[in-house]
Amino acid sequence: MTATDGRKVIHIHEPGGGRLIQLGAGGTVRIKVEGADSQRALLMYEFTMPPRTAGPPVHMHAHWDEAFYVLDGEVTFLIDGQEHIVPTGGCTFVAGAVPHTFWNASDRPATNLTVLTPSGLEEYFDAVSDALATGESMDAIHALMSTHGIETPSDDRPAYGSLPD
Repeated sequence: MTATDGRKVIHIHEPGGGRLIQLGAGGTVRIKVEGADSQRALLMYEFTMPPRTAGPPVHMHAHWDEAFYVLDGEVTFLIDGQEHIVPTGGCTFVAGAVPHTFWNASDRPATNLTVLTPSGLEEYFDAVSDALATGESMDAIHALMSTHGIETPSDDRPAYGSLPD
């Protein structure tokens, strides 16, 4: 079925379906709805992190709002300098231009469903996946963030990989 503007009205992914993006040791992103599906209105994806794994560096994106729903495990969020542990079934909303990051400090995998509006972050995930696959440095990853409209304040936290012991 299509809308009058030609977009698909029905977009169904079976469990485990969607476009898979590898983020090296940092886990996987599985895109459920891309900007191309929603006239760039939103992006929806599952982010699965292995145990004891860092997510992105502390960052801000003035043009996007982001909501995270923890599907499995628990995810630790650092939002505007405050740490919050969010268990399965918990939800976190981060308005644009608020510094934040998240990670899995537990000993089991964690998955969150993220909705970002408007879309556009999927292009960043593709670029990071390529950079990690070719062994780029964290400085190069930070530079990618900047080219995709994401600010990274000075931060020495690990990103997209194992947490230190």
